[in-house]
Amino acid sequence: MIRRSKPLLGTFVEVRIDDVYPQDCAHLAETAIAAAFSVIEQAEALMSFQRSDSDLSRLHAASVGEAVRVHPWTMRVLREAQRMHERTGGVFDPTVARMLVAHKILPRPAGPTAEVDVRFADVSGAHYGWISVASPKALPWTWLS
Repeated sequence: MIRRSKPLLGTFVEVRIDDVYPQDCAHLAETAIAAAFSVIEQAEALMSFQRSDSDLSRLHAASVGEAVRVHPWTMRVLREAQRMHERTGGVFDPTVARMLVAHKILPRPAGPTAEVDVRFADVSGAHYGWISVASPKALPWTWLS
């Protein structure tokens, strides 16, 4: 078994390959593990709550009506989050970070933020990789997370 761990996504991420046969192919397993970490690092860079250059941070800083171009992965995750939010009647809340920041469990994100942050329901206009903020209605410190 080959196991590697890295601090990513606000936790430790482990990638493991259980069986490598023949043993002289271990370098292929290491290459596969490196590729897996690379994809996870890209997702973190795109959708990190804490990175000021992420798609989410740029959405947080957007003004009402401003379109923000996001990566297709971010768009897909936000659309799935919206579906889950709707299907659970709002029980699944991708804006939970606002409560975690208010209770000092998460630090306030670095970088610019809009004076009025958006609630999940206030994000709309998701077309062809662009998202725009549809409404100025929001509670303070409401971030997608």
